[in-house]
Amino acid sequence: MQGHWGHHAKEYFRQSSEHLLPQLGQFIDCGNHPVNTVLNIEFAKARKENAEFVHQLVAPPVLPFSEDDDLCAALTNLLDNAIEECARLLRAGRTNVSIRLEIYPQKSYLFILCRNTTDRTELTRSGRGLRTTKGDDRLHGYGTRIITKAAEKYNGCTEFGLSGGMFGPSCCWI
Repeated sequence: MQGHWGHHAKEYFRQSSEHLLPQLGQFIDCGNHPVNTVLNIEFAKARKENAEFVHQLVAPPVLPFSEDDDLCAALTNLLDNAIEECARLLRAGRTNVSIRLEIYPQKSYLFILCRNTTDRTELTRSGRGLRTTKGDDRLHGYGTRIITKAAEKYNGCTEFGLSGGMFGPSCCWI
């Protein structure tokens, strides 16, 4: 899955930058162009689902990674999962769902914190990620593994948890 993502990621972000973002508008500027592309796409998804998106973002213009794709894959999966959970809650009649994303440098790492509203009371681990809540394990459940692999590739780590009606902190040190 990781190789499949890397193969298509550059083309996806190039096309998104050229075609999608001018239509959506640039709302988020964290200082890094590839990360901005992902965040603006995800912000548009969250807005479409009526999920509040709160952010505090600082990313260096040039990241100390061999490929921006790893960070973009981790962010896309973190935020897609958060948006899907908020959308599920809204469809069930819940109001005031939110997603909070923080990115900032911390020592030699880039710290990423993503929290979202949830009504879940437990997490089930599966290998290096979490077991999917979407039903079919063969089709779903890759997101948290992609996040974990991206962090481990750069000697970082991830943490997933539940606290006070929020999924999170989902922390990633890359």
